[in-house]
Amino acid sequence: TDIEDEITDFNYAFNYCLLKGEETDLDETRLSNITWSEVPSFPSFVSDKHPYDFRLNADSPAINMGDTGVISTYPNDLNGNPRSDGSPDLGAYEYVIAE
Repeated sequence: TDIEDEITDFNYAFNYCLLKGEETDLDETRLSNITWSEVPSFPSFVSDKHPYDFRLNADSPAINMGDTGVISTYPNDLNGNPRSDGSPDLGAYEYVIAE
């Protein structure tokens, strides 16, 4: 059979995301609180312990762009940092000012 005969609709919704592309690329009824074509600004170094570092840099547009509704379900990020400032960041890590 032809692969196109087997393709079905893909059910999706994106909320509170940074997406690369143009707003016309996706069905706007399935999108909310989207920031388009911004670079998330992750640290540029790579270490043996963390080959991919998805913490945010100070200039990241993802800071304070998250859904405040996640704070009750996910009060801390993956490093245990609280999301208690009332404006969570997008992604798995809350931006923390280096001391």
